Amino acid sequence: KYSPDLKNLEKEFRTNNIRGKIINQFIPQEELMCIIQSKNTLVTVIPSRGEPFGMAPIEYWSWSGEIGPVIIASKKGGLIEQVDHGINGFLVDIEDVNQFSACILNAIKLDASKRRIFTRNGKQKVMNNYVYANNIINSIKTLLFDE
Repeated sequence: KYSPDLKNLEKEFRTNNIRGKIINQFIPQEELMCIIQSKNTLVTVIPSRGEPFGMAPIEYWSWSGEIGPVIIASKKGGLIEQVDHGINGFLVDIEDVNQFSACILNAIKLDASKRRIFTRNGKQKVMNNYVYANNIINSIKTLLFDE
């Protein structure tokens, strides 16, 4: 069932002539990957009130193509460690409805070249921090070359 907040959000979608789908339940990973990889998915919103590690942005950047959806995440838990505001996505206070909705509307309006930059920066963060082989190489470089 939708909460009143979700009904208001759907109303805002219609008012602003935005096609959107709200997913507030479990869906299979394969289906989620298809949604993230779709050229029609411009924005992915992660409005978590508690997210210890922040795995969703890492997965989305890993799954996305050259131009993936812009990630908008709440300023909570592990999400603030994954999303660098204005660099690979946006962080918002989900309790501030005006800020939250303005961020979504602005992200939807970003052109493909700006979305490509956000995606590239997110993918680079994944490569630098979460790809096992790169972590080993970086550790060896640190041991050999840092004093």
